[in-house]
Amino acid sequence: MSGDFTRNVVHGDAGTVIQGHEVHLHAPPTVPTPRQLPPDVTHFTGRDAELTALDELLGHAARPVVISAIAGIGGVGKTSLAVHWAHRVHDRFPDGQLYANLRGFSPEPPLPPAQVLTGFLTALGVSGTSVPQDLDAMAALYRSLLADRQVLVVLDNAATAEQVRPLLPGSARSLVLVTSRNRLPGLVARDGAHRITLGELPSGSALALLQDIVGVARIGAEHDAAHTLVHQCAGLPLALRIAAERIADRPHRTISDLTADLVARRLDTLASPDDNGTAVRTVFTWSYEALPLQAAKVFRRLSLHPGTTISTHAAAALTRTTAAEIRPVLDTLTGGHLLTEIGRDRFQFHDLVREYAAETARAQDSAEDRADCVRHLLGWYLHTADLARFAIYPQSGLTPFEHDNTGVDPLLFDDRDDALAWHSDEHTNLLSVLTYASNHGLHRIAALLPSCLAIPYALNGQWAAQVEIAAIALRSASQLNDENTYVLALTVCGEALMNANRLDEALQHVQEAFDLATRSQVPKDLAWAHHTIGLTLYKQGHTDRAADHFRAALALFQDLHIPRAEGAALGLLGEICRQQKKFEEAGSYLVRALEISHDMGSLWNQASVFHRLSQLSADLGALDEAVGHIQRSVQIYSNFRDFYGTARTLWMLGDLLDRKGDHGRAARVLAEALAIFDGIHAPEAEELRAVIAARPPAT
Repeated sequence: MSGDFTRNVVHGDAGTVIQGHEVHLHAPPTVPTPRQLPPDVTHFTGRDAELTALDELLGHAARPVVISAIAGIGGVGKTSLAVHWAHRVHDRFPDGQLYANLRGFSPEPPLPPAQVLTGFLTALGVSGTSVPQDLDAMAALYRSLLADRQVLVVLDNAATAEQVRPLLPGSARSLVLVTSRNRLPGLVARDGAHRITLGELPSGSALALLQDIVGVARIGAEHDAAHTLVHQCAGLPLALRIAAERIADRPHRTISDLTADLVARRLDTLASPDDNGTAVRTVFTWSYEALPLQAAKVFRRLSLHPGTTISTHAAAALTRTTAAEIRPVLDTLTGGHLLTEIGRDRFQFHDLVREYAAETARAQDSAEDRADCVRHLLGWYLHTADLARFAIYPQSGLTPFEHDNTGVDPLLFDDRDDALAWHSDEHTNLLSVLTYASNHGLHRIAALLPSCLAIPYALNGQWAAQVEIAAIALRSASQLNDENTYVLALTVCGEALMNANRLDEALQHVQEAFDLATRSQVPKDLAWAHHTIGLTLYKQGHTDRAADHFRAALALFQDLHIPRAEGAALGLLGEICRQQKKFEEAGSYLVRALEISHDMGSLWNQASVFHRLSQLSADLGALDEAVGHIQRSVQIYSNFRDFYGTARTLWMLGDLLDRKGDHGRAARVLAEALAIFDGIHAPEAEELRAVIAARPPAT
């Protein structure tokens, strides 16, 4: 068979045509400089001794620093001190700053070290497919990346030394700040950490904080009342800020009158004036009861969010309002220091404030009302995630879910990047939503949400995490009397296991899904079941059985008019036929796959088909044609900034150039592929390095 059967099959531009076999690529990915610190603290006052102690520790960067509190006091300003000092010295760490809230004292479970490391490695430029799945391997890669860098790492709200230890860089050039209500003696004894213990603010610093917020004139005019206020707030910055904001908002009332209200409230609780915990709670109540009714209701509702941060749109969903309506209410809460704005349209409670808000919600709102709010929020997350997957991959061939939650106003996405950014921002919250739904009987949401997350997880190569969330989906689906949802969950679980290379387990799940789909004879379910079981068998090396399933899937996809899925089946059939040396049949399948991807305008799919066409042409000995196809694939991947795809296809291009005898250009192309693999820390880098080392010198 002639090698020219693939020429001119696409009428129109399938991407930049590369003339003269020259490829002009984006530069290999540069190592990003992470800037993850939260915004600096406004009205930061005092702590001069502690700031000086931190300054002196800059010369001992190899040892972590633990900022702890006396007897577990919350609201003493541990995070404020760490973040403020980090901003003050950020220029001493030119390779960036990493930050993570470890949730050691939040209602949610503490953040696992593996999840923190995944975020850190991604911020340091490791592509998702290159992030190890094992905690020890993650920690080793993290230490390797920071070995020659000067990075400041802030680990906020740590629960235990064990949670912190895998996150220590082990480099003399980097510094770690750890905040905790605990003293973390294990970190001091075993890891040589310095400890800085915070107590209440000294009176002078506390008064200075009040002056910054309320004004020098008012504090000077009522100096004794200001001292009383400091005492009532137990010198705790969190309580002082909230109380000061309330005073600042009431310029026509005296500080004495407002402080008398606070004292009376505390006396009503029969609390000791020296009880720090009661001081904070009293200030919370004092400020909460001064809120407008709508703001008070929103304050209580926000505590019901199962995640650690909340966006403006999620707050609107939780309170059944719109983003425009909720923004001024959020401004009221942030203005009173009852809520912290940590980024554009993103907010967070202090742990103690959240505990208070949740207690207040339990006291004032019925269990039915609270459950209804959370159901509405979780429905919003599912609906939004469903829309996001179509924005990310509009040619997926999947069907949106039927959403039965009336009144939900999901987010709409402008494009793929917009949807991916939302997934990145909400990643931790989506996991919290999934866990909450599964644990609280909202099984439909828990069963469906992982299928909406499958594409972002696959793009990031988060195979182990994908298996975990798919298992949750399957458990919840088994609690529903809904076979279609159960088949979907089986398929999602099978695909996740397949991606994680756990092929025997994957086959068990997709076989069960296939058996159920065969029994029900729902065409779309049956088509996807054929496709998924075929893919699993193909990966196991059972190409004949896989081809039978792909042909059955292809016929159904054609009847159902799902071109993306049809093209995928054609591409896989073409690859199997190529491996079986059925070259004519392989070419027919691949040309049809290319035509479909061109008609759909899916350049990404075209890149995959061009790659397979190149392999086919090379098998036929048509090396010029093979080079042309692989160059198209390289260019498309490069234009999409898909560095892994670019490097993989460059490697093949280098091999083809070697076969053509163009060893000098082959060496340059392979070196470029290696640079990209190294830049994204891909495991293929070492294999390619060995290949390059074994090549004869270019002449």
